[in-house]
Amino acid sequence: MEIVLVDTSFLFAYYNSEDKHHDSARNYFDNVVKPQTLKLIYLKEETISKAWTKFCGYLDKRWR
Repeated sequence: MEIVLVDTSFLFAYYNSEDKHHDSARNYFDNVVKPQTLKLIYLKEETISKAWTKFCGYLDKRWR
């Protein structure tokens, strides 16, 4: 089974038909996520904090 990571921005676009990424999110879900067994994984606060620290270390990226 392939692991697919989606975050809340994906879910927002998927459920919000007014979002500019709605069609892409729906297409991705229908063709990649839906055919697989869907399992929700809740992250511990410590994991989120470590990921955020790492994310903030990439100052040369335009992610923010």
